[in-house]
Amino acid sequence: KKKKGLSAEEKRQIILDIYHSQKEPFNLKEIENLASKRGVVQQTIKDQNQSLVDDSLVHCDKIGSSNFFWSFPIQAYHENALKVTALEESIKSAKSNCETEEVKIKELQAVRCATDRASKLEKLKRLRDELHEVDVQISKRSANDPEEVKRITSQAEINHQSADRWTENIWSVKKYLCKKKGMAGKEVDRLLGIDGSFDYLSYIPSVK
Repeated sequence: KKKKGLSAEEKRQIILDIYHSQKEPFNLKEIENLASKRGVVQQTIKDQNQSLVDDSLVHCDKIGSSNFFWSFPIQAYHENALKVTALEESIKSAKSNCETEEVKIKELQAVRCATDRASKLEKLKRLRDELHEVDVQISKRSANDPEEVKRITSQAEINHQSADRWTENIWSVKKYLCKKKGMAGKEVDRLLGIDGSFDYLSYIPSVK
């Protein structure tokens, strides 16, 4: 049965083991000779050795006219330890960022629940529709029933005040999100479901 060839990683590991076991510098010809004796195809040793240099697992320095290569176990350990520390810091930072974002999301969710946005906007719309209807009724009945006009006008003023209170609540929420949470005005408008036309209700009864 034909023997399976070594993978690139297996070749790299054999070369690295030579450096770690011998604990001395080698020129390229020497490392090729040693690695080929351990089963690495000689034509591939130069490239695999260079890949170890590129990954900072083997160091290279020119002495005279020749390049010498070396790698000591303790050096590899310290370098790996530094990489692990850097990865741990990166993970810690990522976790912190995630936690910060989660807090922001929970705060926004709490604000949305506390303000009962959908319910308030719906009630405000209903109040405004009622005021419009009242104005229509006053116009129709003003000549026929003074008492009814008085009652409707009184109710219209109550509705007007209620609408202004709901409007004030929504403005307060927008102010809180903009100033305390640093959100942009347009972002808050989208969150609250309002646009640039949203304002206090101007209401003037048709009949005084």
